[in-house]
Amino acid sequence: SGATFSPPVPLKLSYNPSAIPSGSSISNLKVAYYDTSLNRWVPVDGGVIDQATTSITVSVSHFTNYAVMAYAKPAGFAYSDLKVTSSVAAGDAVTITVVAANSGNETATYELVLKLDNAPVSAQKVTLNAGAKQLLTFTVSSSKVGTHSVSVGGLTGSFVVQGAAAGGGFSWM
Repeated sequence: SGATFSPPVPLKLSYNPSAIPSGSSISNLKVAYYDTSLNRWVPVDGGVIDQATTSITVSVSHFTNYAVMAYAKPAGFAYSDLKVTSSVAAGDAVTITVVAANSGNETATYELVLKLDNAPVSAQKVTLNAGAKQLLTFTVSSSKVGTHSVSVGGLTGSFVVQGAAAGGGFSWM
């Protein structure tokens, strides 16, 4: 129950460029106010960042506590470029590669699980800095003749085992 403004008034706040956290940038700065009913900081829509004066100006419609906050996009892993050896003899190694990318502003670790014929057979933990990419390689083999499905990071592929199979099982390396 504080004073409100109609129309909103400009509020100009300064920021310290050296205080911007690692993994964030000036473009991630926002003015926010503390909402006591929600018990959290709420970003104010809009705002103009002036790097020359190290300030941000926003329009506000009420009195409260305001602060400049650095909002970082959380880590977000995406996978692409799945490649699978297309055909092998029974028992030969199949190489599976996939590119993992972190689209967020924070370093994070994710465990990527490889499934062969819908069964988990291998996993790799990958730690990626903000914006980084990494090629991951899995190697499996099967003596079971036929087409086998591969799934990793939401991507799917397949390979064919040719020739007479002795034992008909899977092994992973």
